[in-house]
Amino acid sequence: DSEIPKDVADFLGTHVSIEKVFPEHESLRRAARVKLKKPASRETVRGLNQLRYHNKYRLCVDDCQPKNPAHTNTVCPRLSGANKFCRWANIGFVDSPCDYLHPAELCPTNAATYELTNVPLDSAKGDEIVP
Repeated sequence: DSEIPKDVADFLGTHVSIEKVFPEHESLRRAARVKLKKPASRETVRGLNQLRYHNKYRLCVDDCQPKNPAHTNTVCPRLSGANKFCRWANIGFVDSPCDYLHPAELCPTNAATYELTNVPLDSAKGDEIVP
């Protein structure tokens, strides 16, 4: 995982000028967001989508357009998509925040509740928690 930023920069750096790579970790999926030094043309983005990472994996390159006023009234595609999760909004990255809307009612854990239970440390469950 610590190799992702360098690996992605080496791979994409031959096609676009990269300012910073932000690795993403979502369960088994490994991905990265990349901030370019200058905007890429539509043709460049289409070309990047045709590349195979390590001659095996397809890339999904999109145009996030930070601070785009059109995003201020649009629900985040990550939050409204299959994952129902936007890491950038949840963690609140300073370098690359998500500019889309993140209504609480769309978050699957919005109405979640929890309960604390005392676990005796000398019990079987206590042995699982504190080996």
